[in-house]
Amino acid sequence: MIVPLKPRRLGLGGSSFLELTQDPDRPRRYLVRFCGFDRDRRALAATERVRVRLLLASQRGQGAHPYPLPARVIIGSIDSRGWHCGRSPYAEPLAALPAVREHIDQLLGDLPLRVALAAATARDPLAPD
Repeated sequence: MIVPLKPRRLGLGGSSFLELTQDPDRPRRYLVRFCGFDRDRRALAATERVRVRLLLASQRGQGAHPYPLPARVIIGSIDSRGWHCGRSPYAEPLAALPAVREHIDQLLGDLPLRVALAAATARDPLAPD
């Protein structure tokens, strides 16, 4: 029986951290969430252009109002093929932060994570991603 990894927290300093959890819809990948986004000054500075763009779009009626900011944002996922940036407009700027990039690189080389991904892929190799 294959047991998924327990959710893991990786501190970024201050009140923010990355959270690694198995995707409930696709057990062959793990989601990476940025937690504390709504109160992290570095994250807010990194996403300022995106937030302004979303605010202007909402004023034109082209999207939802971007405030209040979410506390947790899925910034990407890791599977047997590597890192995949998320679809959120905040994902790319948050993933580009040096501390986040360092943790993602560490996760990509993490042996227990690689073993869990390989085991999940071996269990059902024909399942769609």
